[in-house]
Amino acid sequence: MTEKMITIIHGDEERMAEVILTYYDENSDKNYVIFEFVDSKEISAAVFVEENSNEGYFLDIETEDEWQLLEEVLASYYSSLEDE
Repeated sequence: MTEKMITIIHGDEERMAEVILTYYDENSDKNYVIFEFVDSKEISAAVFVEENSNEGYFLDIETEDEWQLLEEVLASYYSSLEDE
């Protein structure tokens, strides 16, 4: 995987994160980004709303069902890495 660093700005706090993977869910028509904060190694995720081909913004994940879906996607991703 090519490293992809992003800056997460929340209020007046700015944190660097590395994108682990992106996932498009056809059922909800949402794009998700799963990332790991560089400073804490905490893994989190957000909905990515694309404004044009290179820019967009993040929205908070709103439901437990979304979190569960992303946990399953991440587990599948890690499992596929182990199989390589």
